Amino acid sequence: MKKLIALIMVLTLAAFAICGCSKKPASDPVSPTATPASDAQNRGDSVTQAPSGSESGPFGTIAPANEYTASNKSGILYWDSARVGGGNNESASYEIFTDYDAFSAKFGGVVRGAGGRYTAKSFEESFVIAVYVTVPTGGYTVGLNRGVIENGTAELDISQEAPAAGTVVTQAFETHCVLVAVSSKVQSEDLAVKILVNGVEQTNVTVG
Repeated sequence: MKKLIALIMVLTLAAFAICGCSKKPASDPVSPTATPASDAQNRGDSVTQAPSGSESGPFGTIAPANEYTASNKSGILYWDSARVGGGNNESASYEIFTDYDAFSAKFGGVVRGAGGRYTAKSFEESFVIAVYVTVPTGGYTVGLNRGVIENGTAELDISQEAPAAGTVVTQAFETHCVLVAVSSKVQSEDLAVKILVNGVEQTNVTVG
């Protein structure tokens, strides 16, 4: 009888031991973690980054200022050239800016990139004639070839240099703007503007 009781106890303990070993401990919950941008880049995922050194506003990077070395007696001080975006095949046009606030509102990117040439102070001593011309493709270089102001007329010959043969360029119209700074000694109110392109007078010129 004692042997039977002992055998039952041994079997019972063995059964408890087997049940205990078969149970798995509950796992702790895992908090989700954000994927670093570098990991996403390694996987080829899209990672959005702000462009560095970008300028706000519709106008492109301004070219270095060109001192007008011909005859300063004409009143032309200097000029700048900027690509101002897409365009169409319309004729040339121009605007005259005598107010700095109006100029900076339209040419904000140019003002920031011009090294302090266009300021409220500069507009006390000068005004700006903005001449717009459209070219058929990208790759053109546009500037001021010649400028004369006499007898109440500003005659501005805009230069257009086509890209070199074989150059890969955008096949779309582009508009360039030549900014001509003029001494305030010249009367802007009644100033007429004649625009030429590579020596050819433009017809149907519009005022912006």
